[in-house]
Amino acid sequence: MSHQILHHRFDLDVDASGDFTETTTRSYNGYIVKVEYADGDLADGTDLTITALGDSLASIPILADGAADDDTVYYPVQVSHDRATGAELATAANIWQRIHISGTITCVVANGGVSTSGTAVVWIEV
Repeated sequence: MSHQILHHRFDLDVDASGDFTETTTRSYNGYIVKVEYADGDLADGTDLTITALGDSLASIPILADGAADDDTVYYPVQVSHDRATGAELATAANIWQRIHISGTITCVVANGGVSTSGTAVVWIEV
């Protein structure tokens, strides 16, 4: 089975109140590989949040950085859960796994400065 790596680029054109929100028009079904963030002239300490809205309408967290500053690459993962209870595994037993999404992706910026811009690119293995 052949896999493809797709990406969606968010041009973070922040409004006068320092905010930005965009949701993809395309639905993705795959695993998050990475998120590339280029801060451009966004304010230091920008709040960057990326989520997926699954087909089941459950919000799936991909990335939350309350102090995004310099250009960086994130490799988001999630903690495994106990199959019997659904609880996160204890810290010593944490097993990290890639985040699976099936739905649209939303990028939100807050406190980005006045009329500034940057870029976030989400890479998905489908």
